[in-house]
Amino acid sequence: MTDSSRHSIAPTSRPSIGLQLPSQLDLSELSSELKNSLPTGTLTDADIAYLQDASAFLMRLGRVLHAQGTSALRLEEALGGCAARLGLRAQLFSTPTSLFIALGDDRVAQTHMVRVDPGEVNLSKLVELDALIDSIGHGTISLRQGFERLDEVANAPHPYPDWLAPVAFGVSSASAAAFFRGNVLDVLVSAILGLGLGALTLWMDRGTATRRIYPALASCLAAAVALALGNHMAVSPSVITVSALIVLVPGLTLTVAMSELATAHLMSGTARFAAAAVTFLQMGLGVGLGRELVHRLLGSTPPTFTSAPLPGFAELTALVLAPFAFAVLFRARRRDIPLIALTSVLGFMGARAGAHLLGPELGAFVGAFVVAAISNWIARLKKRPASITLVPGIMLLVPGSIGFRSLSSFLERDVLTGTEGVFRMFLVAATLVGGLLMANAVFPPRREL
Repeated sequence: MTDSSRHSIAPTSRPSIGLQLPSQLDLSELSSELKNSLPTGTLTDADIAYLQDASAFLMRLGRVLHAQGTSALRLEEALGGCAARLGLRAQLFSTPTSLFIALGDDRVAQTHMVRVDPGEVNLSKLVELDALIDSIGHGTISLRQGFERLDEVANAPHPYPDWLAPVAFGVSSASAAAFFRGNVLDVLVSAILGLGLGALTLWMDRGTATRRIYPALASCLAAAVALALGNHMAVSPSVITVSALIVLVPGLTLTVAMSELATAHLMSGTARFAAAAVTFLQMGLGVGLGRELVHRLLGSTPPTFTSAPLPGFAELTALVLAPFAFAVLFRARRRDIPLIALTSVLGFMGARAGAHLLGPELGAFVGAFVVAAISNWIARLKKRPASITLVPGIMLLVPGSIGFRSLSSFLERDVLTGTEGVFRMFLVAATLVGGLLMANAVFPPRREL
């Protein structure tokens, strides 16, 4: 980052040394410390106050961005761009649970570390944060106003009522059952189970301890109910289990992890990959426990009758409804839902066309390229973050269900099928990342977020 790329947000000149000073010292102590490192008169008290405010703003911005589930690549680019607009040199390092910011040059530098919890994607807040970064860069608001705006964004309520989240869970589960070629009963049972698990999420999110066991508990309940119903109804327990848990399957986390590894964010990618693996193991434990309980208590007596197959338009209906559910789950603004739906549908169609030409695994490359290219084009046109349409659009392509099914195969001692599923999961994730990177190279988004 060169000096020519940095500019001030205020009409008065600012120090060009890219300095961050310890906020716990008063101005006289700061001046004394600086005199040991810098020529006399390099900084005034006003300059020091500005540096304190700017660095505090960056730390607060980084924390809020991290809480919205921003990937390491986008978070570091956004913070680096904001620091440059503030006239500061910044070195950034992000992982899913921490954020390091070093501000300054070779003579004087300060490093700050923030411990954060992994956040959930909130697309509506990302839009507001992107607009705030632009306003700071263009000098239309002061740092004091920036702090106030950051607090407003961080404390803003969800754009949808709480009761709509379980409905979105149910719609996502029903759509997944349709994509997995389930029958009519599979779709209905998956929708009801998804609705119930979504309601359970609202209750278990209230405490840290309950939140940690939720993936295993939800998987146990879904597997037990699906297998128990399979003894008396013409349903597919495997389809119902995967569909009911589709929102919890860490396919997006795995794809983001692969993307971070591919862009040399090795620590963040490795940590996120480990988190996805642990979630898979938790869900596998829950599924195994639920199945074993049903086998021991009820036995296994598959029904001899069959259910009606889905009509031909069922998959198309699922394709239309799924993006709306993802928009609610990712808390997108209502005005962005049409663009999210359009991007998701075109990406899915691109993946199907690519699968027809290149095979089912490599077809994901085409789908990811279409989603990312459209998202980047919309980001340029609307001056919004590309993530607004990219994250929901990629959800229809992520390989989480493949990994979950491979884990189920291992639990059933079908090692060959499980190993094949793991390989397919990594292949699909790699092709998705390849499509995203190719689209970013051909159609750069011109937006950090």
